[in-house]
Amino acid sequence: MSNFGDCVADMTSLEAERAICFAAACAARSSRSVFLEKFMRGLPASLAAQSARINERMLDEALKCVEKHQAAGMRVVSIGEQAYPPLLRHIPDPPLVLWSKGGDLAALADIPSVAVVGSRNASTASCALARRVGEFLASSGACVISGLAFGVDGEAHAASLGDRHPAVPTVAVLGHGLNEEIYPRAHRRLADRIMENGGVLLSHFAPEASPLPANFLDRNRIIAGLAVLTIVIQAGERSGALATARAAAEAGRDVLVAPGAMGDGDYSGSNRLIRAGAHILTELADIRDLVPDLAPQVELTTGQGEPKLSDLSQQMLGIFKQQGEHTYTNLLTALGCEASQVSLSLMELELAGLVGQAPGDRYVYLHKELP
Repeated sequence: MSNFGDCVADMTSLEAERAICFAAACAARSSRSVFLEKFMRGLPASLAAQSARINERMLDEALKCVEKHQAAGMRVVSIGEQAYPPLLRHIPDPPLVLWSKGGDLAALADIPSVAVVGSRNASTASCALARRVGEFLASSGACVISGLAFGVDGEAHAASLGDRHPAVPTVAVLGHGLNEEIYPRAHRRLADRIMENGGVLLSHFAPEASPLPANFLDRNRIIAGLAVLTIVIQAGERSGALATARAAAEAGRDVLVAPGAMGDGDYSGSNRLIRAGAHILTELADIRDLVPDLAPQVELTTGQGEPKLSDLSQQMLGIFKQQGEHTYTNLLTALGCEASQVSLSLMELELAGLVGQAPGDRYVYLHKELP
């Protein structure tokens, strides 16, 4: 594991000072002497100015900030504390502080964790595969780690909360602070369901951090660092999933990739990972080969017809049954209601496995069956 100085060496002066303060505040909850011993020792000379400026007043202010956010329902843990995720400690430059909402992150330490990532504009087939993988993992007692994005991420999270097996907590790693509105906004309900089922919303960014593009690339290494295995489902040449796979490889973790057709640009990144030595996903048993700690898969129930839906979602489902594919604009026009209501009903149908997202702002009826 990198020491504290290694972790902050590449930060700007302000970032380093803030990170040191928050780590100090976390450690101060138990013992400031422990903080001084564990974190301040070995700081490189380049950080001497920052560490020298950390005084009792700053630690008190940082601790008050931590306590304020805890009172609002957040948890915060520093790298020096026992509750910090063990796997994450061993990546290059692990984050100094983690903020979370929902379930107890420490309670997931004994559950096998597998990352499932891929394109935001995933094909219908890739979305279906993400659901199958998420459902398989959850029904085998594993925690799905992903990024709450559209496409593969959202499908994997939703499948782990599905109605055909007991729910298993899933972890959504965000590219913004937990005080910010969930991004993407359409996944607010999914985020709520994750927390309702004991899962965790996690961020290594300060609570007020905005969803900047660079943040999402940086959070990908956290997704990989929390998992024993990273599964890539549909990655193009510039997909962020490639950064997640690279971070997993750098941490010495296995990468499993669903291959795409030769010459298909939507899978060019996936196929490149396979050429570079990643494992190939050909069947769900391949996952168990790489994660032998998975529990025996529980029998999936067939359900009792379609799940209970809101009136608007029932109306939307009827539209999909008449014509299997619609754009978001089509649905707005057909239903004649607010955009926020359409988004919530779409999410309800997606979580129920009745509708999936396709490229080009399209949604398709899935007939409640997986290939």
